[in-house]
Amino acid sequence: MLADLGADELFYNPLTDSDQTEEYARFRSLTSELVEDPSLIAMGSDAFSKVVYFVDHYSRANLWSEFYPIPPESGDSDKKWRSVGESLVGKEPIDSSEKRNLDPARFSSLLRELVGLEQTSLQDRLNDILETKKMDPTSLFAAQYAEAIKLRREVDPILKKYENLRLAYASGDIPNFNQSVTAIRSESNARAGDSLAKIGFEKTYNSFEPFYRSSVAYVAIFFLASISWLLNAQTTSDGQTAGSVVFYRNCAYYLTLIVLLVHTFGLLGRMYIEGRPPVTNLYSSALFIGWGSVLLCLFTEKYVRLGIASAMGSMIGCGSLIIAHNLSLDSSLNPTGDTMEMMRAVLDSNFWLATHVVTVTIGYSTTFLAGFLGIAYVIIHLLVRSLGASNLLGAKLVSSEKQTSKTIGSMIFGVTCFSLFFSLVGTVLGGIWADQSWGRFWGWDPKEN
Repeated sequence: MLADLGADELFYNPLTDSDQTEEYARFRSLTSELVEDPSLIAMGSDAFSKVVYFVDHYSRANLWSEFYPIPPESGDSDKKWRSVGESLVGKEPIDSSEKRNLDPARFSSLLRELVGLEQTSLQDRLNDILETKKMDPTSLFAAQYAEAIKLRREVDPILKKYENLRLAYASGDIPNFNQSVTAIRSESNARAGDSLAKIGFEKTYNSFEPFYRSSVAYVAIFFLASISWLLNAQTTSDGQTAGSVVFYRNCAYYLTLIVLLVHTFGLLGRMYIEGRPPVTNLYSSALFIGWGSVLLCLFTEKYVRLGIASAMGSMIGCGSLIIAHNLSLDSSLNPTGDTMEMMRAVLDSNFWLATHVVTVTIGYSTTFLAGFLGIAYVIIHLLVRSLGASNLLGAKLVSSEKQTSKTIGSMIFGVTCFSLFFSLVGTVLGGIWADQSWGRFWGWDPKEN
């Protein structure tokens, strides 16, 4: 295929090229031809076919390009760090699989029109397309290709420094390696500016591992609550709850408070690093659902100190963190392994991420909690039926069954009402967001949900 396109001679050749940046320079020369003569942007054009191939190649080159973080470009108010591919051709606005839905004739026509604009006018037009054509893959990919061809004209100079670093490491040249590291650090510091402070925080944040620590502590909470149930068979002479039971329930409650603070720190740390609301992808959804459920369990346990809410909160909290961890490792869902990746253009709205997404996710959290409380209700009834009054624990369960069932039933009702309210509000907000983005409500397409 490469030979048919005549693109094989454009790739990096270690026998003739000093480093990989010579390949990037040849790609830039190719895009310059299209800028000088936009009429070459047509299906079947040799130069255009090569550019299409390389834009697609660099867009998908996540695995190797992630090792070379490109610091923010001068004049970038958002201070975005980019991968090598994003530095060369920008970021794909939607999933690359949507390219199969392109209209080739309209794509080349629109791209030719965009490349023919002046740079300032082109940037305004690209912003308009990303804002108003969020469900039109032809327009969105034409915008990305126009950015790659017309706006990204130079090879970032830091790529040369990265290549020097790579070659020095390969050859064992320690002085040149250290010199390259110093040069990269110096340029990164200069270009990143104030945002560099986040790097130090992120390093400390990652080493602390708040979600791993929280998941372990949630297990301890469950055991404390379980011990309080086992000891509940003991009563004082006047029928009051034994002091040991109260002690373990209080331990579970206060440990839940401490772990929730650690879990909260984890979410706030991600928000600070990303500059986004707490829920931006499937991984962060699992984190937030667990956090919301534990928070509600904490308030429930404060007024109904039975250990049930603490146990349910610990189960949901630990379970959600385990699910989140596995989501981060699933290459089909997260091929780069980055749980703080940049947002797609169709979702790039902090306002709606902070309103619709957070609200509806709170609805999910409370629904999970209501379900777990329902499971606890069923388990208690099964234990009563199976144990009867044949032993001390069974007798205690039988005597307290009516009050316990009433308490758990009230908890389920309250949590379900809470869940219904937030789910309703979140769904309505989602419809408003859809109307603003796509000009309609929902088409109930799986991609929209």
